[in-house]
Amino acid sequence: MTKRRIDKLREKMGVESLVVTDQTNIRYLTGYRGDNGVLLITEEEATLITDSRYEESSNREVKGAEIVITNDDIFEKLVTLSQFKKIKKTGFERENIRYSTYEKLKQSLKDKELIPVSNLVEELRMKKDEGEIKLIKKACGIGNRVLQEVLKKISLRSTEKDISAEIEFLIKRYGGDKQSFDTIVAAGDNSALPHAIPTGRKIAGENMLLIDMGVFCNDYASDMTRTFLLKEDKKARKMYAVVSEAQKRAIEALKPGVELKEIDRIARDYISDNHYGKNFGHSLGHGVGLSVHELPKVSNKSTYKAEEGMVFSIEPGVYIPGYGGIRIEDLILVTKTGYEVITKSPSASAEVITGL
Repeated sequence: MTKRRIDKLREKMGVESLVVTDQTNIRYLTGYRGDNGVLLITEEEATLITDSRYEESSNREVKGAEIVITNDDIFEKLVTLSQFKKIKKTGFERENIRYSTYEKLKQSLKDKELIPVSNLVEELRMKKDEGEIKLIKKACGIGNRVLQEVLKKISLRSTEKDISAEIEFLIKRYGGDKQSFDTIVAAGDNSALPHAIPTGRKIAGENMLLIDMGVFCNDYASDMTRTFLLKEDKKARKMYAVVSEAQKRAIEALKPGVELKEIDRIARDYISDNHYGKNFGHSLGHGVGLSVHELPKVSNKSTYKAEEGMVFSIEPGVYIPGYGGIRIEDLILVTKTGYEVITKSPSASAEVITGL
């Protein structure tokens, strides 16, 4: 599997070698799960350099690459590799490198020409294979189960922090590794903050509750948002209907070959036609896989088309400061003939949570 990924990368590199510094990209290409590695890809070889802390785990995890262990700086070790000495030009990941790392790389490779490359590995990661899809679906299944259980436990005494803590606990209880991002739980007008941080606010007396949560399971992520009414509210119900229909229209337009900026336009136009255009500022969605936010981006500036095997979120939202916000998010798998929604429950609806 990893060898096939490295071979695909070689086909599109455009340079005689590539230095991979993004740890998630290294994991995708080799299986390495540490946080201090550099991967050299040449036309014939792949070499991972890491330190002694990861020697045993690398021997277990890494496939398709030679492992070199060093107690020195990994970039200083890089230039001593025999296969690297004969290389005159090498590419590096310009989107995924800190300036300090770039300076270290430039100093270590001062006799080489450094060529910046963009999103080579990230674009390979956009199309998931069967194994990856299975793991993403597993993470989604855990997330679905967690949210169903949390809804049974919510009471009027619950605070945003209480609900967030329960979600984190249940993720691990039901087989997840950890949250794929900090859970968002926002009640009342806090839900107008797209990236709200849970507070000690009780949900009693509030009109709505937004929960945005995700799971990492075997390195792959899920992401799902649901907004629930806590009491009958005509304005909130109208907002919900608009957001739900916008999402439905965008999803139903998905199939291989469709431009992702067109999917964004479909949802955005519907929301604008219903007078909430100024209240929907973020992009419609993002890829999900080894990272919870990755390519392709589903936005009005996206240059990508939907392809079979892509997994991304569709998450329109309407946010009114001082009142509240509605967001509905599902993960969508692009299939050969259309799409599959893989975040299947709890069902997205505008029903009031009962039993509080």
